[in-house]
Amino acid sequence: TLGGNKKGKMIQYINVLIVSILSGLWHGINLGCFIWGLLHGLGQIVFDKADSFFKDSLIKTIISTVLTFSFVSFVWLFFLGNSFEYFNYFIDSVKLGFSSGLNIPNINFPDIKATLILLVIMIVLDYFRYKYNVLEYFNKLNIVIRWIFYIALIFTFLLLGTYGGTYNASGF
Repeated sequence: TLGGNKKGKMIQYINVLIVSILSGLWHGINLGCFIWGLLHGLGQIVFDKADSFFKDSLIKTIISTVLTFSFVSFVWLFFLGNSFEYFNYFIDSVKLGFSSGLNIPNINFPDIKATLILLVIMIVLDYFRYKYNVLEYFNKLNIVIRWIFYIALIFTFLLLGTYGGTYNASGF
């Protein structure tokens, strides 16, 4: 075994890197998956170190949620495909966006609006999950209310997962 966190922080961080890199290589033996795993491991280490500098607050929750979401979204660019084509496309799009007034290709207002709304919902839910025992409260609700919530959640995932905010049936 790797030893977990019983042998000090340095060994713990090395173990995180080993597991993250192996997780990346498990998805594919290529440079993109290796970098994806490496960056996820480094991200866990950096966020673990940074976590101790801030007191628990709503601001910390908002900042950490936005940073984590942005970091993970960026790192996924290395996972997609076997090359750096998505990363290069992203960099070119950002360059184009800054030079043309943020007219980034393939991004439209409904997608941005849906993403921001869902991000705010995630931040609020994460804050309440952290501050209160939401699961305990939820389990005390009437079973009919809980099942209405379950069904609504399933349909939301099905609709957004399958169709997205700007789904076009004729596009495929």
